[in-house]
Amino acid sequence: MYAIQNPSTSPTYRADIDGLRAIAVLSVVVYHIDHRLVPAGFLGVDIFFVLSGFLISSLIMNEIQMGTFSLVEFYRRRIKRIMPAMLLVLATTVLAAQWLFRPEEAETTARAGFWSLLSLANLFFWLFEDTSYFAADSNELPLLHLWSLGVEEQFYILWPLLLMLTYSALKRAYFGLLVLGALASFAFGEWYFSRDASFVYFMLPSRAGELLVGAIAAHYVMSGRTLSSSTAVVCAWVGVALIAGSLWWVTTQRPFPGWQAVPPTLGTALLILAGHRHSPLPNRVLSIAPLVWIGLVSYSAYLWHWPLLAFLHYGGFNLSLALGVAVFVLTFTLAWLSYRFVEQPLRRSSDSFIPLALKQFVVPSLLISILIGVSMKTDGYGLRSDTYRQALAEQRAERPGVLEYDYVCQRQRLSVADLTDERCVLGANGDTEPNALLWGDSIAARYVGMLGVFAREANFRFRNLEVGSCPPLLSGSAPYTNVRRVADCDASNHLVSNALNANTTVFASASWVHYHFNGNDVVEGFAQTLGDLASRVERVIILGHGPIAYGYDTLCREKQLGFAGVACSEAPVPLDRRIIDTNTRLQQLAARYPNVDYFDANAYLCPGDVCPLYVKDEPVFFDPYHLTIAASWRIGEEIVKREGVPQVFEQIGK
Repeated sequence: MYAIQNPSTSPTYRADIDGLRAIAVLSVVVYHIDHRLVPAGFLGVDIFFVLSGFLISSLIMNEIQMGTFSLVEFYRRRIKRIMPAMLLVLATTVLAAQWLFRPEEAETTARAGFWSLLSLANLFFWLFEDTSYFAADSNELPLLHLWSLGVEEQFYILWPLLLMLTYSALKRAYFGLLVLGALASFAFGEWYFSRDASFVYFMLPSRAGELLVGAIAAHYVMSGRTLSSSTAVVCAWVGVALIAGSLWWVTTQRPFPGWQAVPPTLGTALLILAGHRHSPLPNRVLSIAPLVWIGLVSYSAYLWHWPLLAFLHYGGFNLSLALGVAVFVLTFTLAWLSYRFVEQPLRRSSDSFIPLALKQFVVPSLLISILIGVSMKTDGYGLRSDTYRQALAEQRAERPGVLEYDYVCQRQRLSVADLTDERCVLGANGDTEPNALLWGDSIAARYVGMLGVFAREANFRFRNLEVGSCPPLLSGSAPYTNVRRVADCDASNHLVSNALNANTTVFASASWVHYHFNGNDVVEGFAQTLGDLASRVERVIILGHGPIAYGYDTLCREKQLGFAGVACSEAPVPLDRRIIDTNTRLQQLAARYPNVDYFDANAYLCPGDVCPLYVKDEPVFFDPYHLTIAASWRIGEEIVKREGVPQVFEQIGK
């Protein structure tokens, strides 16, 4: 993406490669505007990787052969090519986020910007992006796209050094070594995906294969070999078919990158080779002026398009046809302006390495770091007024987070102390030991208030223990949850298992519809745990899945304080059919055992299968997946007022 040939100065300039850049950036931009138009348009990034691998490797291999390669000069060129436009977009985005975003998102954007300055954006998003089922929408992270720069910049650090040390000595064997390296990278991505899909997506080891495919094409060209005219034509059309087919048929339902990345990257390499000393029809089409122009501004277009879309997503704007077209036009307008007034002038600089690095990277980065530091030091509030702070505090007082209630014992990992902490116990007055346990993930907290009311009225006490993104399983959580949560989940569930015998009743709750990693069905997985529970305690009550307010932005009123024009939809939402079907399965599961019952409150939360988001202007949901604790207590009181304590809970206190 970021290697470049200058049409006016490079005798080896190929217009068809800029045409390939155009296909890549158009695929990405259109996909992000409306993925239905190009179902696998994200592959544009992988096409860029191949082009970068080819151009960078060609440059280095050629200069090594001529004995003119200089690591300092290489990085001097990289700074001129990459940094000016990137720093402009980064600074603009971080600054805009300080005014438009809530403080938390403004600070996160600043942190992402700092890691991007260090060429580690991909590492930041791998380590810190929340990928749980209640995560913030990644479409609202305006610097997320800089992960690809992180991958390439890390490649630029390692690859020249490796070529310097090995290319001349192992030149004859290099083709085979490159092929083995690429295959190893693709195989690693395929294998490791089930263990950490985020690492595979963001990090260099699983992306290196795509860059090495470009290096393979470069080595073939540098070796002096060339395709025959007829072979070039075949390669060109096969390349077109592989890219076009991939853009429509590659799916995110299977590991990626992995073997699925081979067709689009191989197709790109074939088109590169076909256009070397030949001009098949596909390469001539790629060389037409409009595509070449788009290719020339593709780097800036890639940089600008994502922040524009992220701010729109954050503001809750629906990307209609008109708005999508406007984003597309604005993207390429900004791209041309950046190319014309930033990229081109600074790329022509004749400064030596140190002055150039100071002017185009070090000093601008320091200035941006000051802005980032202010945001981080002020927790994202920056220079916002006291009026803003007061209004935000008032909004948040209406819907306090679950962790602000000390009696809600929701943890990332349970400790032994949680098993005896009196603050985790609710119900009847007195100092008797609790005889019931609420166990589940963060969704289980939606039942804390309801059970608190039932326990008070039926004279029992219960302890609540919730672990974020961890289903209540005794058989191991690895098949069902994110790899990063497995250790915490299993350790927490082991503690619960050891404490089960101290309880006569267990309430089990989870976000049952969300634990379907790798096609595994958590309800079937829970069936094994249920059999164990039913044999160890007197009663088990399965708590059904409550409503999910898909599309509801519970932060919208807070966002409006800084982002004028944010559209807030507070219309009731239908009860998801998947939840109804899952709850039916849970009821059937409970019916297998005489001491297992089932309960949910959806008739009260969603009368007629329609779920209001506000009741008397008080929010029902803390976020799309979790009820407010206040709503949980209110629903419990309403149930008791209408029908008394539900029968399944009456006997616990007797």
